[in-house]
Amino acid sequence: MKFIIHIGLPKTGTKFLQRSIFPTLSRFHPELIYFNKPDFIYRYLQDGICLKEAQKGKDELSRLASKCGKNVIVISLESIAFKQTQLLFRGRIDKFYKLFDEATIIISLREQTSLVRSMYRQSVSQQKTCGSFASFLGIFLRKGDRHHFNNNYPIVFDYFFLVSSWAKKYGSSNVNVLFQEKYNHSDVFSGQISKIFSLGCVFEYDNVRHHESMGELSNLIYRVITAGLFVFGVSRENIRKETRKKLKNFACRLSNLLPPLPKNEGDIPQDFRLWCIENNKKLDAILSVSLPASYLGDQ
Repeated sequence: MKFIIHIGLPKTGTKFLQRSIFPTLSRFHPELIYFNKPDFIYRYLQDGICLKEAQKGKDELSRLASKCGKNVIVISLESIAFKQTQLLFRGRIDKFYKLFDEATIIISLREQTSLVRSMYRQSVSQQKTCGSFASFLGIFLRKGDRHHFNNNYPIVFDYFFLVSSWAKKYGSSNVNVLFQEKYNHSDVFSGQISKIFSLGCVFEYDNVRHHESMGELSNLIYRVITAGLFVFGVSRENIRKETRKKLKNFACRLSNLLPPLPKNEGDIPQDFRLWCIENNKKLDAILSVSLPASYLGDQ
């Protein structure tokens, strides 16, 4: 059984891949089956279960795939590289390798300064912070925090370390990188997906991101409304299509009456920007595909 495992970093379009890309792959590759975020992998990596128990979970996925006549399993995971030191992260990769020693790895990335701005907007939309962008940066990028290493920036921004750590364990030929900036460039992205999954044909997909039909604030309001309906026993899946459309339209109208969410408020500190560019240049030197220009400081 072949395993292809996607490692989704925060704010890199992971939901788009999980909802719009991976589930449709079987149309182009009849021997492929997709599983989203199997719980046993997270419990194993967090020391909730032992390797033997995790192996049972893996065997169960293989059994289900074989029952459906599939021999390629695609798995998508999130948040296994966040708020960790280098030592903890490498230890987690070592554990991962013991369970999936012959897997193909896919890592999704987003240019670091764009990533931190998106994290700020999400933090505001989820009411985790109401402060300015500058105050958010002061908390998130401060040095000496226990989640930082060598008095430097969080590991989630160190793309060279992240990618090279996987490559050292699995071999560079078995590690692939997807760039969030390329998802809407259908020719480039389709070609990369076709190559990674050996589709043997051109992969076609809807390059309109699943959340772009609404603004961030109206999307938040829509989630609140549908979550409220869920409390009363009506799940989102059971809401009729025309009702969902009315709720979205209502959320859009309501959001127009409220202050807009912050966009690119403030600026990124120059030392952080330069650190990202140097970090990405080191990454660019080991990849078989070139990084987008924005990663290297070109606008």
